[in-house]
Amino acid sequence: MRASELELIRSLPLFAGMTDAHFELLVRAAFLQRFPPQVLLIKEGDLPDFLHVVVDGLVGEQEIVIKPLNSLFADAVGVSGVTILGDGRVAPIVDAASLVKAYTEERLSLGLASA
Repeated sequence: MRASELELIRSLPLFAGMTDAHFELLVRAAFLQRFPPQVLLIKEGDLPDFLHVVVDGLVGEQEIVIKPLNSLFADAVGVSGVTILGDGRVAPIVDAASLVKAYTEERLSLGLASA
């Protein structure tokens, strides 16, 4: 990935508060892909195999009400709340920034990557 692309990714709110060491670890295997409009990257229910970061464009659009987690789940990493979908199912609201941070910190603590 080119330096200009890394700067663009680094400026996104998801990565802005991340340490340089964590960011460098995260982007080691990163690459920029451009997709034509209306392309389907992943469907609900599919198991993800990548962390997709949309730098420019729109991924669906839906207004939701986010319900906070109760105290039983206060220490849950990577989930900031839940929402109730139109069909009654409960869906977690993923906090991608905390997931990325936890992943890189875990790798660093296990000595799987240098700081």
